[in-house]
Amino acid sequence: MNQKNEFMVQDESKYIEYKESKTNLSKSLFESYSAFANTSGGIIYLGVTEELDHKGNRSYPIIGIDNPQIQEEQLTAKFNDPNVVTYNSVEEISIKTTNHGKKFIEIIVNEAPRDKKPVEVVDNKSKTMRAFIREGSRDKLARGEIYQALIRDKSDNLDRDVLRNCTIDDLDMQSINEYRLRVQSRPKFASYQEYSIEEFLERIGVIAKAYNCDGEKGITAGGLLFFGKTTAIIQNFPNFQLDLFDRRSDKRWRNRISTVSDDLNLYYFFIKSMDYLQNLPEDQFELGKDQSRLEIGESMRVALREALINLIMHADYYSEEHSIVNVYWDYYDFINGGSMKIPKEDFFTTNESKTRNPIISKLLVFMGYGERGGTGGEQIFAAARYGKFRFPEIDTDIEKTHLRIWSVDFADSIEEIDDHEKMILKLLTKEGEELSKKEIQRITNLSRYYVTKALDTLIKKGYVLETGAGRSTKHIVNRTLEQQVATIKQQAADLRITEKMRV
Repeated sequence: MNQKNEFMVQDESKYIEYKESKTNLSKSLFESYSAFANTSGGIIYLGVTEELDHKGNRSYPIIGIDNPQIQEEQLTAKFNDPNVVTYNSVEEISIKTTNHGKKFIEIIVNEAPRDKKPVEVVDNKSKTMRAFIREGSRDKLARGEIYQALIRDKSDNLDRDVLRNCTIDDLDMQSINEYRLRVQSRPKFASYQEYSIEEFLERIGVIAKAYNCDGEKGITAGGLLFFGKTTAIIQNFPNFQLDLFDRRSDKRWRNRISTVSDDLNLYYFFIKSMDYLQNLPEDQFELGKDQSRLEIGESMRVALREALINLIMHADYYSEEHSIVNVYWDYYDFINGGSMKIPKEDFFTTNESKTRNPIISKLLVFMGYGERGGTGGEQIFAAARYGKFRFPEIDTDIEKTHLRIWSVDFADSIEEIDDHEKMILKLLTKEGEELSKKEIQRITNLSRYYVTKALDTLIKKGYVLETGAGRSTKHIVNRTLEQQVATIKQQAADLRITEKMRV
């Protein structure tokens, strides 16, 4: 907050909303509350307006509230009234005072638990309940597919449903037989060869009883997606489509694997895509600090394997969003329908796993994929750190999840920097620790002028951070919060491994 002019410093954003509420609660207040609760949480400030200058620049002056205590009491009552909101996700309501004595209210809204979404609020005109989501700095009415996605996210068992209109005739026996050979080749499942085909399918979850219906056996949603004939899959999942595009070409793509053009079920898409991705990384070797040989290609294969498993296991197959794997020269994109079931900041650091498709997950585990549930994100991050690549990035919203895995280091992934800036960024990335200007000069053999000039540019562009002051000033690569946490945890894991080896 700018104390002199009494303006709020932050613009409205995905996490910040301002309302006037000078004398009465703003009518749109609860729409913003619903949007924050259904998306990623946020803060609503009452007693703040918006102004535009002649150049179109926005500012947010604090106008204050005439009756803050009354409004605070009204807010508390309404957030606890099920006729106004379906769930109270407010962490705190507090009255703030500026240096000039103006009162305004801060409402901290947490993201609601998935089983409480969609959080709906009453519409004053129609008296019906409506849900909103946050898109950038605006509130958007959740309707159609977005509303249905919020409903589906409540379930951790989307693919357990027994499809009453499907029979074993809707399954592709060739893919089942190939899958069965893979499973039975593993020692702990060798006894499965004794089962009939129906017993085998029941054992792996493709056939199950409809316990919430008539108790009759049928094909599960996950079983149909994994082994179904594509005509039957499309009848039950009209938006079913997964594509892998190798876009390392001047044309639209170099190669494509598609459930649509290649007529594939989930099993065949997974097998073909896994084989393709595992053959992409070239075998590269580097010497570690202890002169041991580091196999870089293998670490990338691990990352790509875990990313594909994650996509197949966690996609929302009822969503209108298609799942896509894009292969580029410098990175790989994995995009699937559906939001993440865990906070994105935990993806690279936790072994917690929450899947919406337990049947599909089980089918992959039987083949030997994803057996260490919840460790995929950790392995993806570890591979990047081991290979000294730019750290992976993940983003998610209500409709989709986007994971990017880099195959180059941080400096090589950025185009708008010169050779000196790239050299320094490579150094900071490789060392992984803070370096002073003198240390950078010594290692790079660049003059003080060029080091200072390059660091100023890198800091201005947000790629490097300064820590300390004066002679203690040092420089470090700017990481996101989740990347910083993942780095610390990975270093701790490396230390544990080293200690075990010494013992």
